[in-house]
Amino acid sequence: MQECFTSIVSIAEITLWCMRNNFLPKKFIETMHSYSKILKIIEHISELAGKINFEHKKTIKNWGMLDSFIYASARIYGLKTLTGDPHFKDLEDVEML
Repeated sequence: MQECFTSIVSIAEITLWCMRNNFLPKKFIETMHSYSKILKIIEHISELAGKINFEHKKTIKNWGMLDSFIYASARIYGLKTLTGDPHFKDLEDVEML
């Protein structure tokens, strides 16, 4: 089984999704922790996220800063981004679900 990583900012997105859909975030977050290692935000990720956000907002409608942090985390650690989020379509090293 391949090792899986998740940006810590995904916890915020999971929590928001759970709240919108009347689920308790704790169970989803616990499951995420059991299947993946959580990537912390470091200065290089923050700097790259700002640059990514600036560039992608020019061409991708509704691109958000959390998207930038997730993508920057993958880029800094040399990982692919696995997502169903259409904002990431056609970006380098992204696998769409």
